[in-house]
Amino acid sequence: MNQIVSLQSDLQASENLAAQFRADSTIESYQTGAKQFAEYCETNGLCALPAEPHAVNAFIAYLSKQGRSVGTIKARVSAIGWVHKTAGYWSPTSDATVEMVLAGLTRTDTTPIKQAKPMLANTAKTIIDAIAADDVRAVRDRALLLMSFFGAFRRSELVQIRVCDLEFTDEGVSVYLAKSKTDQEGHGRWVAVARQDNDYCPVDALEDHLLDIDVGRVFAVTGRMVDKIIKKLAVRAGFDKMEFSPHSLRAGMITQASLNDVEKRDIRRISGHKTDAMIDRYTRVTDQWKNNATRGLMG
Repeated sequence: MNQIVSLQSDLQASENLAAQFRADSTIESYQTGAKQFAEYCETNGLCALPAEPHAVNAFIAYLSKQGRSVGTIKARVSAIGWVHKTAGYWSPTSDATVEMVLAGLTRTDTTPIKQAKPMLANTAKTIIDAIAADDVRAVRDRALLLMSFFGAFRRSELVQIRVCDLEFTDEGVSVYLAKSKTDQEGHGRWVAVARQDNDYCPVDALEDHLLDIDVGRVFAVTGRMVDKIIKKLAVRAGFDKMEFSPHSLRAGMITQASLNDVEKRDIRRISGHKTDAMIDRYTRVTDQWKNNATRGLMG
């Protein structure tokens, strides 16, 4: 009997581990993509599970005609593959024709890569200054925005930070990230946020926020709530709510640091990027005006 109970416990534990193979946001994306594919197949008299390669190719063409980005289409194809594998079927996304269609789609796509508008330091200050002192969430919102900016945190990283992940020193605060988008296996890394000698110190703001928190997550919010908070604060400061997103703070820190001539390797220590490629993508707009070869050509 004990062996049976132990087996059941082990099986449950294995299911729990399997559930952690992707971030929650990735699973949600897979589920959305699988649902869209199933609806497309039903509308066109095709079988969604198991599906044939030609059904996947048709779906790719349909999404392309709808104006979906290459990144979105590839995510939908990944969702189809995930559904088939988890159901025990061979994935049609592995077929050579599907790979050819995706390759052709990538080669013919000329759409510029869309990126969040960076929230630079002056804009961040304006938004912070507009936070109403009598707002019940003022202390939390100030800490959330400043930590998002200075730590270049993704929203998924920000919401997972726990009080026990913080180490304060005279120099600042070190934040331990157990897992992130580029660290799905959870090797973890530390992000060191320095104290500032002004009214916009993220460490001071965080310490003020923590006065009401003993344990648990530092910011008891979801990723969607972070988006709403950023938009609320932006509107209060006079900006359009669609102008900025949580990622704007991450992009803003990277861009501002580049404008301040911070070395790329030092920016990567904060952002967590493995190479300079993504740093270059974030800073391409500002870099193109540094030492620009066309300036003053005609005197």
